[in-house]
Amino acid sequence: YLYGSNIAGGGAVVLDLNQDPYNPTYVGQYNLNYIHDGYVDNDTLFASEIYAGRMRVIDFTDKTAPVVLADQQTPTNFTHNTWLTPDKTHVLTTDENTNSFLACYRISDLDDIVEVDRIQATPGSGSIVHNTHITSDYYAVTSWYTDGFNIVDCSRPHNLIQVGDYDTYPQGTGNGFDGAWGVYPYLPSGTIIVSNIDEGLFVLTPTYKRGCYFEGFVRDSLTEDPIFGATVKILSNDLQAQTQSLTNGAFACGQVQSGTFEVEVSKPGYITRTVSIELNNGQLTELVVRLLPAITFSISGTTQPQSIADMDVRLYNDEQPSLTQTDNIGSYSFDFLLSGDYELYFAKWGYYPQKTSVNLLNNQIVNPEFAQSDTLVVYGDWFETDLGWTVSGNASAGHWVRAKPIGTTLNNQYANPNTDSPNDPFGDCFVTGNTEGAVGLADVDDGKTILKSPFFAHYPTVDTTMEILGYDNFEYTVKISFDYWFVNGGGSNTPNDAMSVYLQYPTNIGLKLLQQITSNTNGWQTFSDTINIQSGLVDDWIINGNNSTTFCTESGVLIPFHLIFEVEDFAPGHVVEAAVDNLKIEYFITPECITNAQDIANDLIIRVSPNPFHHNCHIEFNASTNGNWFVTDVLGKVIDSGWATPGLNVIDWTSDCPAGVYYLNTPVGTAVLVKH
Repeated sequence: YLYGSNIAGGGAVVLDLNQDPYNPTYVGQYNLNYIHDGYVDNDTLFASEIYAGRMRVIDFTDKTAPVVLADQQTPTNFTHNTWLTPDKTHVLTTDENTNSFLACYRISDLDDIVEVDRIQATPGSGSIVHNTHITSDYYAVTSWYTDGFNIVDCSRPHNLIQVGDYDTYPQGTGNGFDGAWGVYPYLPSGTIIVSNIDEGLFVLTPTYKRGCYFEGFVRDSLTEDPIFGATVKILSNDLQAQTQSLTNGAFACGQVQSGTFEVEVSKPGYITRTVSIELNNGQLTELVVRLLPAITFSISGTTQPQSIADMDVRLYNDEQPSLTQTDNIGSYSFDFLLSGDYELYFAKWGYYPQKTSVNLLNNQIVNPEFAQSDTLVVYGDWFETDLGWTVSGNASAGHWVRAKPIGTTLNNQYANPNTDSPNDPFGDCFVTGNTEGAVGLADVDDGKTILKSPFFAHYPTVDTTMEILGYDNFEYTVKISFDYWFVNGGGSNTPNDAMSVYLQYPTNIGLKLLQQITSNTNGWQTFSDTINIQSGLVDDWIINGNNSTTFCTESGVLIPFHLIFEVEDFAPGHVVEAAVDNLKIEYFITPECITNAQDIANDLIIRVSPNPFHHNCHIEFNASTNGNWFVTDVLGKVIDSGWATPGLNVIDWTSDCPAGVYYLNTPVGTAVLVKH
């Protein structure tokens, strides 16, 4: 059978070699279409009609009158060659054009030819397949131009698996007619020879190895219906170890490497699922994977027990985190969420952050609780959102940034941290500079960078100046803790740089140095210190509003303060990196409030405990007559009221009012209430 002959108009010419092979005689032809190549099984020709893009099956039982039995379009419409499997139930085809495939068709019924699988040597490269040949033990050996040649296990024709390859054209891959043009696997020795267009002849000894077969079905977990078009991917270094499910949900793929692997199964509209499988060469691993429909749900809630407005709420899952804020009644909502695991982060200056884990299988309500003891007030920041820190300084590079840290190395050790603090359940922190590449690109240079907190203030400011009288047996301490990182090195001189941590009081008091770090911390470290703010009799607290500050006139000790982290690169320069995370401020307060000295002398006592208070306080006073009690704000507006009777009056007063100073007026006198 001769192809492309001008005798038959480019079709097939049949010559008889039976009588005298040295003098063949013409017996017939097929001339409907140009044939580039063909495979003849007895009297049946599987013709590659390259320009028609079809494989045509022709019966040549009568050589003078060939009959077309079937034809099949091939994947990229440029059919170059065909080859039958040893059992003659399937045929493999090649298309000689860009991004082509080695394809397999079931031909047991020529009236119903079905494509059962297709494969590429290097998916996505655009490389061109040329010729394929199939060995007696079901290995397809195929030339792929710039990809060299490969060996495909075709013993399970619906699941073609590449089990070997050799690149005869290492100069590149992709579209182009360089490299392996033909490959021949039928020498008695088993040696494979490859004709390479540019480099000549390659002679190789192959090692044939069976694939690891992975097959099964993908179904809807609720209805058991088959899922069409689901992507099934073995998470390995084999780019071909993936496929898509058919209309009946069936899938088939595999690889040559055996072992335990994770398999990812996904489809839009369903929740991606990952399962573990064991693969062995020459063995079939079967699995039915059920996917849960990706019905959308919501997470919503309200801060408890009080409504906290403008609180940052950050939602984490496998995608990018989402950020919102609570509204004026403390409510928040995230909608259109798929089932799965989520993390919620709640933060606002003046509160300690909260983390909540949610497994979302339906709409859920998460109400974070921020009920703090009145004798333990807690601030905190994990730096997952912007709570109002400011950055300043004169350094030429390496200023503080809030980010997920990018590790840089100095002398094979991390200079810039590669993760945030291990005590932080999320990922961000404040870090000096944060750039990929050389260690010196974003470290602190030629000056200082200063990170300054908002006010830590237990007592509120008000819009008038007033005196609060009558605090007795007052004890006040502040515990400060945070995680920090510091690296100082490089250069030809001994490192001399520093990270300093200060409390900043009003101008007339200045800075209090908490800690100075000059040596490498060798990773994340924790600082913790308790500061005795005040103890003993306090007679007189002054609160100044309009951006003023609160301080104790008796001791000169400031109650509110800023926390400052200062990192400085002193001359001569060195590599300087620092980071801060997991900040916590705890106020321990045990005050008791009574009326003025005249009330004490008359044994007319008003006791308020605790005071200052967070949400509620306990009030007691002895009255000699009936009368009203009422609470006003600093402008005289009545907030609450009630009726007092002779004898001991007990009031458990709960306030939803804003933080501030209030007056308690009773038949026996007046007391000042402070809500933080």
